[in-house]
Amino acid sequence: MMLRRLNRICLQDQWAISLSKMDESQLLSDLSELNSEKVRIEAAKNLGVINNQISKEALIDALGTLNSFVRDEIVQSLVRIGDVEFLCNNMNNEHRYVRRGIVQALGELGGEMACKILTESLKDREWGVRMYAAESLGKVGNQVHVPKLIPLLKDEHEWPLARTDWQQWNLHSQGSANSVRGDGELRLDAPTEQPHDEFVYDPQFPVQTVGGANCCSPNIEPWGPYDQRPVEARNDVLVYTSPVMEDDLEVIGPITLRLYAATDGPDTDWTAKLVDVSPSGYAMNLCDGIVRARYRLGQDVDRMLTPGRVEIYDIEVGVTANVFRRGHQIRLEVSSSNFPRFDRNLNTGNDLARDSEIRVAQQQVLHVDRGDPSAHRDRRLLPAQHRGAG
Repeated sequence: MMLRRLNRICLQDQWAISLSKMDESQLLSDLSELNSEKVRIEAAKNLGVINNQISKEALIDALGTLNSFVRDEIVQSLVRIGDVEFLCNNMNNEHRYVRRGIVQALGELGGEMACKILTESLKDREWGVRMYAAESLGKVGNQVHVPKLIPLLKDEHEWPLARTDWQQWNLHSQGSANSVRGDGELRLDAPTEQPHDEFVYDPQFPVQTVGGANCCSPNIEPWGPYDQRPVEARNDVLVYTSPVMEDDLEVIGPITLRLYAATDGPDTDWTAKLVDVSPSGYAMNLCDGIVRARYRLGQDVDRMLTPGRVEIYDIEVGVTANVFRRGHQIRLEVSSSNFPRFDRNLNTGNDLARDSEIRVAQQQVLHVDRGDPSAHRDRRLLPAQHRGAG
């Protein structure tokens, strides 16, 4: 039995020596060969045998591939290499698939250092990394790690979540919430008598869509999370920002905005966007929504406005699942266009399909009712969850 094992070790050593003589650059090239899954898998296997710094770094980079079969082979190669310290040092990689693959490999290798990184990965921002970290910790951990795993047993099936704390955030300003340079605030306390905000909406110069769930090709407009500061620099965008968060705030569920507003024409649009502002100023869009004034009572009710009359608009801003981190701020943008994600309203009240006339609208957003300051308030419902609550 011992002789057979020695023979196997010798054969593996000879295989490694022969591979080391191969053109390593060819293997590195094969690993990124998108047209052949078989070639990439074979390259991953052989680079794991060569086991040098270049091959290890190449395998880590290749873990970002969308091909799960190639990823699985890379994980096995990393396990064969067995360099736990190298794997742990790469857990700060931005790509979620890389972090997933590393925690899978650490689950096969074990050890004190691996368990430490796996425990930390239970708090990773990406759910897949947390899932594989929990699975791996179950393989290599011990009773000491059980308290870290128990909170992950929480499984929520309700929608919205049963533990939701529906928070009412209110819009405040002294009448100059225009742009990020304005005085718009987002606060939990109710507004008292305050001047209204106003802006001009010109359909010929609509607010441009930047990121989000866009309608168009990413070659025309970007998709997904994107810095909204260029949008918030416009005077036809009202910007309301919360104080700096003292603690993390988890927000999961539908966002709604009740807006009290008036326009000087028969029809217009009102838009809203929820934004997460980091300490650096980066303003990341989360979700957005729109209401066309003539359909404010429902899509089956086409009713024009009385110019200058304050109306109530309930805007479905969308659904999100986001943690506003300590030091971040919550921001709400209010305007009358978000183009090309939403078609422009020309403000005329004419047939939407045939209208070519363009009308500039004078818009007003009120924080309290003109006649009764205690009655009408702009407010946004935020589905907050207290972190750690069960």
